[in-house]
Amino acid sequence: MLDRRHFDVRLTVKNIVDSLPEYPSTGEQYLLSSSSAVNANCIAYFNGVEWIFTSPRQSSLEIFNLATGDILKFNGTNWQNIFSIDEKINSRIATNVEVAEVLSEVFNS
Repeated sequence: MLDRRHFDVRLTVKNIVDSLPEYPSTGEQYLLSSSSAVNANCIAYFNGVEWIFTSPRQSSLEIFNLATGDILKFNGTNWQNIFSIDEKINSRIATNVEVAEVLSEVFNS
């Protein structure tokens, strides 16, 4: 049985990267990998002018990776995959609102 708490996603990232894209769109968020040369394990948000970096400080922080459909949780040291969503569902997800709608469909079907 799945624990529904895993679907209480508060934050989404476009993907996990070692380096940030040169030409991002405003509002894009990425998770910098643990092997990133700068700001490893941080969440990077592009506000249209510059990158804003947030360090995960709480072990309860969970994020949804839009590229893979994985839900990741920060354990205080590293990001760990705690759940992967079926590829078919992942192909339909683009925004936070759609994440909630798709997950609702999964549990109500």
